[in-house]
Amino acid sequence: ENARIRPSSRPLVTVIPSSAGSSRLTPSEARAPAARAHGTSPAHEQDDSALVAAMRGLLYADSRIAIDGAAAGEIVPSPSIEQAERERIAGEEAFRERRFVEAVAAYTRAVLNEFENGGALEGLGRSLHQAGRPREACVALRSAIDREPESIALREALALSAQSFGDDVEAAGAWGEILARDPAHRTARGRRAVLLYYLEDY
Repeated sequence: ENARIRPSSRPLVTVIPSSAGSSRLTPSEARAPAARAHGTSPAHEQDDSALVAAMRGLLYADSRIAIDGAAAGEIVPSPSIEQAERERIAGEEAFRERRFVEAVAAYTRAVLNEFENGGALEGLGRSLHQAGRPREACVALRSAIDREPESIALREALALSAQSFGDDVEAAGAWGEILARDPAHRTARGRRAVLLYYLEDY
């Protein structure tokens, strides 16, 4: 997770109901109690406020990232490819030093400077995941995959974020896309098999 981010899926988020009458928990259900317990402290609320500010300028409501036109002009009044690269490098440095909120802010500015910058979108997705926002990470990573559709590393990141978010269907799909490109990928085969077992589609 701390590896250097390289410059550089399309399924929509689907909620899977638990099987009626089943006592077996899906991977997402098993994670739910911890997720509900997380984030109740004042310190977390403060961190979350900083993260919301770092994310300002981009919208995550749909399956792909969009620019918030009203905020973008304030944050990046004169977009340029050169500034996008400087911000991407700053995000990379912050990520390596585990300053994930700062990384999100830098990558956001990079994307606002150059919306087609796949490396910035990838870094943004990975940083959002580490900052505790897997749903938004999925949105950023799908956008990155649109720009680099053959990237196995991006699909791995999407699968992990989707699973953290609780979307086991998208996670299984992402692992399946990896297997379609690399049938010998043992991690993808194993994780997909477990997810399909819990989804009762094994």
